[in-house]
Amino acid sequence: MHRAPLPHRVFLHGAGRRGTTAWPSQDPESGTFLSFPQDSNIEAQARSLVEGERDRTPLVFAHSIGAVTAVRAVADGLRSPALSSSSPPCTTSPAVKLRSSGISRW
Repeated sequence: MHRAPLPHRVFLHGAGRRGTTAWPSQDPESGTFLSFPQDSNIEAQARSLVEGERDRTPLVFAHSIGAVTAVRAVADGLRSPALSSSSPPCTTSPAVKLRSSGISRW
């Protein structure tokens, strides 16, 4: 069976730890681990995400307040991974797939 390559993965931290330390169970080589300054605002973080991923279509993993940055980035033009014919339909949004460990329901 032929599988499509996995999209580039981007990890957005919450309000606590940053970068790879915010995602201790992930291999540091498994994607891009963003680290925003503590005093940066959500708009600046979203803009940085959109600009940094301009030529790619990332799969974004966000924790806690990082999910707000991810949603804002989608509104600002971040592209989402193309769904293959074997993929289930995206139920959160046609523009992005989010997985946040801090939210139990929407």
